[in-house]
Amino acid sequence: KTGAIIFSRMNSQRLPGKALMHLGDKLLLQRVIERTKCIKKVNHICVATSDSKEDDIIASYSKSQNIDVYRGSLNDVAARAFDAATYFGYDNFLRVCGDRPFLDANIYDELISLHIVNNNDLTTNILPRTVPPGLTGEVIKVIALEKVLGLTSNPEDREHVTRYFYQNTSDFRI
Repeated sequence: KTGAIIFSRMNSQRLPGKALMHLGDKLLLQRVIERTKCIKKVNHICVATSDSKEDDIIASYSKSQNIDVYRGSLNDVAARAFDAATYFGYDNFLRVCGDRPFLDANIYDELISLHIVNNNDLTTNILPRTVPPGLTGEVIKVIALEKVLGLTSNPEDREHVTRYFYQNTSDFRI
């Protein structure tokens, strides 16, 4: 089962509250949800936000859009990802940033196909980068992320879901 986890929170450092700001006639998170729904090879979509009170509004909005929600640690995003993936029974998941309204469903469908055929731990289009910023795609095997969680407690690694993979490429099938 391949899921799409949309990561969203209200306390953005550079632009607080951006998740629910209007981008034209729609909210940023609404645009990301709509684009994610266009990915054909995804079995399930969820929004993973923090259990902080300020993210109640993201959880409520997501539920109003008929999107399942998982709430976890604000700062340990890798653990939040793993817990959401486990909760929803994913074998693999797409890491979808809640501030990327122009994600390309075709790119994700291609990444998912490559990921499954090659039995990768991580499949990405940024090692080397083959797309402009904003079109980055990553598919992660849940058991590989579980391995990462056991190998690092570094706050930087835990805040950025795939950082440890990129810094230890020889330890993973990428």
